[in-house]
Amino acid sequence: VRAQLRRTGGDVRVVVLGAGGLLGRHVVDELRGHDVVALGRADCDVTHRAEVVARVAGSALVINCAAFTNVDGAEADPEGAYRVNALGADNAARAARLAGAKLVHVSTDFVFDGSRPGGYDELERPLPLSIYGRSKWAGEELVSRVGANTFLARVQGLYGVGGANFSSKLRALVAAGTP
Repeated sequence: VRAQLRRTGGDVRVVVLGAGGLLGRHVVDELRGHDVVALGRADCDVTHRAEVVARVAGSALVINCAAFTNVDGAEADPEGAYRVNALGADNAARAARLAGAKLVHVSTDFVFDGSRPGGYDELERPLPLSIYGRSKWAGEELVSRVGANTFLARVQGLYGVGGANFSSKLRALVAAGTP
């Protein structure tokens, strides 16, 4: 993303979807000094295509950080997981294409089954085991079919200030004296 901004002189309008989440907040922070429109869930619901198209219009780069990330919660609410992770991703890709913008879509290593020693590369066929993983893979598939100029980033785990994550949960367990 930074390389793209350097090539264009940094005057590119960037829309960050999911800017209220852990990743989105950090992405927006990293893009300080650029023309960034930070859209949290209350500002732009990625499950509503017309809303996403309207909010992305005029941008040159869209970073889709919006996601249903509660892995256990996805098992209890598969419809919600697919609505955000698949339909929302499709809406982001369609909106980026209509705007003539590049799209950075963030996915997960949960699209793999985790059985391969040594990890996976970008050419490996996904084999997700959970609703969360399947919903994220469905999003990847839909994004790839839209034909937008897309960059796909699969992340393993996120941690940082201001969000529920492994690091913050571990700290809370230690503070509570929980083994």
